[in-house]
Amino acid sequence: MLVPVTLKTNPDSAVIRFKEVVLVEPNEAGSTYGSDGFYDYVVVEGSRDNGRTWQRFQDGYNANDQVDWLNAFNRSLVTDPTNTAAQNSTAVGTTALYKQREIQLLGNGFFQGGNQVLIRFRLYADQLVHGWGWAIDNLQIQVPPPPPVLAVEPISKGRFSVYPNPASAGIVQIEADLPKATAQAHLVVTGMMGQAIRQQSLNVGGTKISERLDLSALPTGLYVLRLTAGDAVMTQKVILTR
Repeated sequence: MLVPVTLKTNPDSAVIRFKEVVLVEPNEAGSTYGSDGFYDYVVVEGSRDNGRTWQRFQDGYNANDQVDWLNAFNRSLVTDPTNTAAQNSTAVGTTALYKQREIQLLGNGFFQGGNQVLIRFRLYADQLVHGWGWAIDNLQIQVPPPPPVLAVEPISKGRFSVYPNPASAGIVQIEADLPKATAQAHLVVTGMMGQAIRQQSLNVGGTKISERLDLSALPTGLYVLRLTAGDAVMTQKVILTR
């Protein structure tokens, strides 16, 4: 990140939260971060000297951190044609694999409240076994968690689904049930940096939307579909693969 953050003094507030998928080579059994058997990893780091030196907020981790990640990585192993002793994973990150991560910014004792800190997200991979990589969504830095819900949950604002997801051919089907009838809906496709890539109007049959969407011209990656119909605004993520 290009803009430094002033760390809060309250440990409950000095927290990074995000959702992630980590399909990165798992470590050898019994090895720990920094040891020889801990090959590839991801790590969140901070710098107090404008990027000259970096310290981790917590130890790095890989696909071993979550059972779902490890199972996905191991289910799709193929032999590397350039190195028959190595097996790479062809598993692709999906929305079902996203897990919540919370990192204490003051937890390692190196950083203190009031420090001006640059933050970076680093993936290390050696030249041998490799996987799909690391994806992060819904990043929140020093944002307090939402208060607990003490009353009845609000009435649903509708249903919005996209399939197949991941989409290997770039063609997806959009289905939506709107909370009330409207004449027309508007769809915006955005990239993970928030840039609008495509916009179009959708036909509405009463409160129903059923539309085929061709995204085959877009490169592989994660995209956000934002559907606006009257007062209702709904989003879904879709992963394009090849």
